Amino acid sequence: MFPVTYHPGVYERPEQEPYLDIGLLFKSLFRPKEAFEDLYDHTSSTQGIVLAVIFILMAAVISIVASFAVLGSMDLPDDATTLPGAGAGTVTQTVINVFVGLAMFFLSAYMIFHFLSGGKARRPDKDKTIGFLGYAKFPAFIIGILMAIATPIMLSGMDLEALENEDPETVGDALGAVCGLLGMFIGLGAVGFVWSIWVHSHAQSVANDVAVGTAFGYIFLTWFVIMIIEAVIGAVVALAVLGTAF
Repeated sequence: MFPVTYHPGVYERPEQEPYLDIGLLFKSLFRPKEAFEDLYDHTSSTQGIVLAVIFILMAAVISIVASFAVLGSMDLPDDATTLPGAGAGTVTQTVINVFVGLAMFFLSAYMIFHFLSGGKARRPDKDKTIGFLGYAKFPAFIIGILMAIATPIMLSGMDLEALENEDPETVGDALGAVCGLLGMFIGLGAVGFVWSIWVHSHAQSVANDVAVGTAFGYIFLTWFVIMIIEAVIGAVVALAVLGTAF
């Protein structure tokens, strides 16, 4: 027997004037079910869009500032061009990433709502879907900032030209540094994925009155499609910016 609602008492509350709730934004990081139930009566798509814009712009600015502060340049160091796809054009790619990020936000909102409103959701609500999607971007924003700060710090201590050295010990040290950077990306990426999809699943469960597991499945499917689209866009941008670097 399925429940009448997955979140009793939430949908009977009268709607308030929508506003950005910073306290519940932080609460959503660790207690997302309670946070989004409390957010339901005063959240609209406006708050979600505002948060998405803030997160995407702040991440871009912090990434550029961190690179400039650590490396003394807004681009990667010259020897980092030995890494595939790295090199000049960092600022250009960052600006493009901002626009791509905003486009993917609206596309993911459309896809999630389309999937959930196809019969699975008891109370499909496009306005709440977009609003909660913005709040739920907070974990990814935090992980992204950690990566943006750590990457130039690690790159500043690398001597990637040593990979071409004939001394095995020197090459080993350089490979260790590269593996350390890759390990950081994989580790933070895994934490960010699990944390983000947990928060997003509860967000959309409340927004559309659907089971958390169902929300998880459709969000995962949406992210998979978005990942493919971003990979294609990223490859095109990289080829356009770096020219013959590949």
